[in-house]
Amino acid sequence: MKPSTRLLIIIVATCLYSCSDFSSESKSKDPPRNQQVQGPPTTGKVINALHGGGYTYMELESSGRQFWIASRVIHIKRNDIVSWEGGSVMTNFTSHALNRKFDEIHFVKTISIVP
Repeated sequence: MKPSTRLLIIIVATCLYSCSDFSSESKSKDPPRNQQVQGPPTTGKVINALHGGGYTYMELESSGRQFWIASRVIHIKRNDIVSWEGGSVMTNFTSHALNRKFDEIHFVKTISIVP
């Protein structure tokens, strides 16, 4: 292949690549900036508590909504009010220690009982 033909192929390929809109494809996967991912409230009333695998799993109620959180082992009882910070949400989580699957559970970093 002649050097001029090789150069022409490189120029055409560069033009085609630069004309493509690859950047908008990656941006479309990001959520809109004005939408915030909302988690559960940061306080709730204990409905149920289970212990296993080094965690305390708590079913809570807050503002008429029921949800599950998990934290380090904490000694709580039904109707206690707990407060927590941080953590992450897991969907379709299976606890092998409890032999139970949670549709959605929030693993929290810090937790305390509200006096």
